[in-house]
Amino acid sequence: MPPADVLQTARSIAAVQRPDGAIPWPDGHVDPWDHVECAMALSACGLTTPARLAYQWMRVTQRSDGSWPRTTGGPDADRPEAVADHAAESHHAAYIAVGAWHEYLVTRDRKFTERMWPQFGPGWTNCRPPCAKW
Repeated sequence: MPPADVLQTARSIAAVQRPDGAIPWPDGHVDPWDHVECAMALSACGLTTPARLAYQWMRVTQRSDGSWPRTTGGPDADRPEAVADHAAESHHAAYIAVGAWHEYLVTRDRKFTERMWPQFGPGWTNCRPPCAKW
């Protein structure tokens, strides 16, 4: 795919992003896994502001146990930010770490990565951020 097409794809992702940072599917639902993948695509194409807004959405919607609802919004919800499926999936906790690390590799913004560290899950709270010698 030519670089211009890649950038246009990233811009199309940013165009559907909601003001709260959520990046929905065409039917309006948001799931954490695909949401983080979209944030990573935005970062890879230099669209840092919408990428950071997407990560902020993850921070705001994270539950106290460290999980996220499987689905918010979409055809089964009465409003875009409503939880449609309360179930949690274990891989979501790891994927935000992948996304935050990707953001660091793209931007080299250590402060962002440190701000995101607590979001990686209650089970990781006693860990130190990776790569202490950044």
